[in-house]
Amino acid sequence: MPTTSINLAQLKGKVPREVEQAFIDAHEKIDNLSNQLAGLKQQVSTLPTAAQLQQHAAKIQESMLTLPGFDAVVAGVSSAHKQQASILPVVSGAFAYTSTGTTITWFWDGTNGSFILIVNWPDRSVTQVPPANIPVTGLANSTTYNFFPYFDVVQGGVFFAADPVAGVGTPPIAFPAAASILVATAIQSQDNHVPLNLSNMSASTTAGGAGGGSGGGRFGGCVAEDTEVVSLRGDLFSYLVPSESWIDMRSTSGRVLRAVPEHRIFAEEGCIRMRHLQPGMRAVTRDGLEFIQSVKMIEEKGKKRLVWCPQGNLYWGSGYLCHNIK
Repeated sequence: MPTTSINLAQLKGKVPREVEQAFIDAHEKIDNLSNQLAGLKQQVSTLPTAAQLQQHAAKIQESMLTLPGFDAVVAGVSSAHKQQASILPVVSGAFAYTSTGTTITWFWDGTNGSFILIVNWPDRSVTQVPPANIPVTGLANSTTYNFFPYFDVVQGGVFFAADPVAGVGTPPIAFPAAASILVATAIQSQDNHVPLNLSNMSASTTAGGAGGGSGGGRFGGCVAEDTEVVSLRGDLFSYLVPSESWIDMRSTSGRVLRAVPEHRIFAEEGCIRMRHLQPGMRAVTRDGLEFIQSVKMIEEKGKKRLVWCPQGNLYWGSGYLCHNIK
């Protein structure tokens, strides 16, 4: 007679106790397996069939093929001077300023440490921005202000966003730290305007003497000028501007990269700024992941290479995988 969980009771007293318990244990396992199989059957019944998966894949492919592709020079934001489209222009060059206790003067004419500004358009044409300067008077001493410059493609020159309510000085283009910048950033980014800085461009008045500094720059990743740069995809453009603050990174293999603290590279943790790197982390290189041996802050006058990769934003900088967007 075959043994089942129902007739196990009939075995009592007819077989040794060890055999009886073995039968009981075996049938408990069988019952557990039956329950698991029933659960798996229920799960399998909800899975898509091969035909359904094929249909789903076809829909995804159709969606990808019908997505609007970006165009470098047509549609999108436009102006009488140049159509900006999906890829925005990049500006090379650098602002610089001088200051007193109550004034700040911005330069983009090649003097006082500034560099001539050039708008690099997606169609590879360039526009040299007319060199000039602008003084701001009536400011408080020992105070830091934010400024929002832009290139007006219709007027063909540099302007600073002005707001008589939140801005101060003459003209009212200087914004104290606590001031609202909503109007200024809206003006800077409207149609026909090319913002000349991605983050706040700041300058400070002195306690009464003379001062100065640099600022601005609507740029991508910044590495030292002698860095070997190779695009992962498409063209790569680069421009040189002065810089003084650097971070030197060396891997255990001896691979060295010098870049500004805000420059981004790829590590196991993701896309990380140079100033956040620590020895012991692993960076992505052409030869795979390499341990970072040292990270040093350096103050030294030099030139940084502003890298622009229109397609993909990725490039090799001295063999490290870099991202060219701040």
